[in-house]
Amino acid sequence: MPRNGSGIYSPPPGTTVVPNTLADATAMETRLSDLGAEISASMPLTGVRPMTGPLQAVPGSAAAPGLTFSGDASSGLAQVGGRTALVKGGVAGISSSATDVQAHLPLTAGDLTVTGSFSAPGTLIAGMMMDWAGATAPAGWVFAAGQVLLRATYPALFTAIGTLHNTGGELGTEFRLPDARGCVVAAPDNMGGTNAGRMASAGAAATTVGGRYGADTHTLTTPQMPGHAHTGTTDTAGGHDHTVPGSPMGGGGSGGIPSLSTGGTQTTSAAPAHAHPFTTASVGGGGAHNNVQPTLFIPKIIKT
Repeated sequence: MPRNGSGIYSPPPGTTVVPNTLADATAMETRLSDLGAEISASMPLTGVRPMTGPLQAVPGSAAAPGLTFSGDASSGLAQVGGRTALVKGGVAGISSSATDVQAHLPLTAGDLTVTGSFSAPGTLIAGMMMDWAGATAPAGWVFAAGQVLLRATYPALFTAIGTLHNTGGELGTEFRLPDARGCVVAAPDNMGGTNAGRMASAGAAATTVGGRYGADTHTLTTPQMPGHAHTGTTDTAGGHDHTVPGSPMGGGGSGGIPSLSTGGTQTTSAAPAHAHPFTTASVGGGGAHNNVQPTLFIPKIIKT
């Protein structure tokens, strides 16, 4: 009982059954009524009638799909790792299961629009911080400005950072974000478990997540000033004479300077050792100096 290339059944020669009509058992034999009904209800290869049962295929593999397309036996559907996968050229692409959709290969598209929710575990994680050049935080992010948020509203973010950045006054239903306003961010000195000692001047703040240290300006103290010397000179004014009692030339009196009639000289007693104090002029104003490097101010956002 052959079918032609279009799936049409043709009865054996000599019967009165007309092709493309219902098979009438009375025109053949009563015992063939069941066979006639099944033939009439079967779906032709052209698919003009619906299937009443599942279309089953072997599981196959990425190399040999269980269901292939005409002219391309390496593409179709197969079970890969317990999931139904689309296969192209012997390579499994997007696959699905009852609980998830898993990509075996990267999905490349010029433009991708997601109308529902989109999750990319391991790519964007709650608690991540990054620079943002806009004036408004994008969807799914908030500014890291030290604000207080509700734990119930941002459960993933609270799970990630907890109360590490609380400063006091928060309710039990709240938590505080890191406050990155006007700050340069540095990794804790003991990140990974070993203290590198690169920020020892910051004390405990350098080894505390959310610790803060540093100032906009700084005034030098005396120990912080470089070693230096002050020089100066005293005035040259103050020329004067010393007078001593003495006797007239040739007088021969006692208690005075001997007579110098013969052209001799006389030395008075030397002045004792002494110091001349002086004060140098004062310079400098004692003000604080700028403590900020050249800085580009870009907002910090944190993933919720």
